Amino acid sequence: MPKSLVEQITETKAILNALEQKRRAEIRREREKEKKLNQRRYYIIGELVCKYFPDLSKLNPGTKEQNKETFKALEALLSEISSDTKVIEKYHQAEETVSFIIRRN
Repeated sequence: MPKSLVEQITETKAILNALEQKRRAEIRREREKEKKLNQRRYYIIGELVCKYFPDLSKLNPGTKEQNKETFKALEALLSEISSDTKVIEKYHQAEETVSFIIRRN
């Protein structure tokens, strides 16, 4: 016996809901994957910065407001470095050198 129109609509809605849940779950997984990648990246960058500026390891994080004050000088320094085109050029040159060495080996 054929399904009634109401049954077909109900089944179709259930299928659409399942597809929507699947889509949202995939978006959540992608967001979480990106978040973990960024956390790893920030951790590595932080380690490198502290390696070459060991005094920064003495700074203790606190609340968001406390961090603004604690890390104010570091932010000013990083802002200054990021706006210095010569420093950025040197970074890109170092990147190219490292890439060349890796490709060669």
